[in-house]
Amino acid sequence: DGEALTLTLDPFQPAMAESTPFTSEGLSAERGLVIEDGVVRKQLVSARMGQYLGRPANGICGNMLVPLGRGDKADWLATLPEVLEIRTFSSLLINPRTLTWSSEIKLGRRHRAGHPPVTIKGGVVSGSLRQNLRDCAFSRRRIVRNDLPDGWKPARGYDGPDALLIRAGIQVAGAEEK
Repeated sequence: DGEALTLTLDPFQPAMAESTPFTSEGLSAERGLVIEDGVVRKQLVSARMGQYLGRPANGICGNMLVPLGRGDKADWLATLPEVLEIRTFSSLLINPRTLTWSSEIKLGRRHRAGHPPVTIKGGVVSGSLRQNLRDCAFSRRRIVRNDLPDGWKPARGYDGPDALLIRAGIQVAGAEEK
């Protein structure tokens, strides 16, 4: 029942935060279909990593584009027995060797069938990308995010589903419910 991830990086989207003709290394920017139906098709290879690996560098960069899914967040909340909705995270930490991730929950809500939602502050949520993306669903509602850079984070451009439902491989520790 899961939906396979397709992800494209596109530096040529008009009026988006990561639109650029050149990479930060001065290479010509390229659009790239990075993941197609859950299979990695292209790797991002910077000039520096290309030298280390003996591979040619590419200029794949830009705004993240993800196709819309079949689901609806309101339906998920109404029909599933329990849903943990993460509204805001702290920074996302990903281990590239194990493909595990973790992040602190800044604000969340626990939805249980027949009960009012409960606000959650704090706690750590973690998971395995392999498990998470095996059985997930994307919403059919579109959101466009343009986060400009500041002293703490780079620019981020995103055009895709407003929600992702992960059905397996999530752990939550130390959440405070209110």
